[in-house]
Amino acid sequence: MLIRFAVSNFRSIRDELELSMVAADAEERESVFESRRQDALGLSLLTQAAVYGPNASGKTSVALSLLWLKSAVVSSLLDWSDSIPTNPFRTCMDQPSSFTLDVFADGARYEYALDIDRDRVLYEAAFVYEGSERVELFERDGDAIDLAPRIVKSSAIRELLTDRTLVLSVARRYREAALLPLIDSICRTEFLGVDRFRHDSRSWGSSHSTLSLFGGDSLRLLGLAGPDGDQARMRERAVSLLRLADLGIRDVRVEASKAAMPDGGEAYSLPKLKMLHTIAGTEVPFDLADESDGTLSWFEMIGPVLHALEQGSTIVVDELDRSLHPTLSATLLDLFHDVDSNPRGAQLVFTSHDTSLMSHLRSDEIWLTEKRDGATVMQSLASYRGDRVRRSERLGSGYLAGRFGAIPDTSLERFLRGGKVAA
Repeated sequence: MLIRFAVSNFRSIRDELELSMVAADAEERESVFESRRQDALGLSLLTQAAVYGPNASGKTSVALSLLWLKSAVVSSLLDWSDSIPTNPFRTCMDQPSSFTLDVFADGARYEYALDIDRDRVLYEAAFVYEGSERVELFERDGDAIDLAPRIVKSSAIRELLTDRTLVLSVARRYREAALLPLIDSICRTEFLGVDRFRHDSRSWGSSHSTLSLFGGDSLRLLGLAGPDGDQARMRERAVSLLRLADLGIRDVRVEASKAAMPDGGEAYSLPKLKMLHTIAGTEVPFDLADESDGTLSWFEMIGPVLHALEQGSTIVVDELDRSLHPTLSATLLDLFHDVDSNPRGAQLVFTSHDTSLMSHLRSDEIWLTEKRDGATVMQSLASYRGDRVRRSERLGSGYLAGRFGAIPDTSLERFLRGGKVAA
């Protein structure tokens, strides 16, 4: 589980910004939405975090910074030979970017820190907590690197390490046991609605895509099908979520379709998915292209969400409310809150403008972004005290009323004062 994540000098984030999944004590006593007590930590962790704020306030930058860190661990070994693809704040281009991550994995707390610029890894370190003791796994400062004796593959790691390669990337290649819980926690994080190029991330090719849950030989040939033993159970859960959404879908069918090779070679099979609707007592198949954006958005989420719930991993969704009815978004939140549907402590981190979802969240699960001096700052709603936050108050109404800031200035008078209006 994610404990905390901090980032500085990344996109619109200049000064250090921190997202914490640690439950606030007052919220723990008062909220009907329970956090997950982790006795080994002496803390309770939240299963959700929602980031609200006006457009261009930096909500997506928070999601992208998490994605950047995962991408760095996955790809630095192969892709960073010429330069490091940093994305610093515009006035801090010559300064390092920093990332800090704390996770709870395999019964222990791990801490990871990284400072980089375009040319090299400046600092990288990982620690594990054994009781209250913070034990170094490795620490790299400039050209100096110290690998703990428990790092079995230390010689192989040193051999592949360069100025622009992360220790975690090399350790991932060699499946270094001492670092695997940390590495897997980072790499299992799923992302929807956000990628490094700001393109739409909807794709059926992910190994955790919803399409992969519906089986078929064509999927196995493409490497999309999961283990046979899990297929029927996961498929039924996916269909249940489609039915739960009351979209008129009774079932899903995957058909094989032939696609010709460009060079005239032998045609190959591609999976084609059909949504089966019942209309006037008759089963009618719909192509995906015939479904609404809301149905497609919900369908897209099902695979990654079920995977996160199954593995106890984290999923990050940018603009959760995009094309989704608020009832569906609320249903998704309930899946992560409920211990029966989320027994392994999976976590959902999302951005949104939908204030109706605030009634399904604790105040320590709500984070507010805004721009100050052109840079993104973020603050937990639980940090507001006194008359502005009360348990009896509708948080969404209070947010829209501007009690906590982080809302756009939509004053028409200000617009009219700013210049002439075209006739």
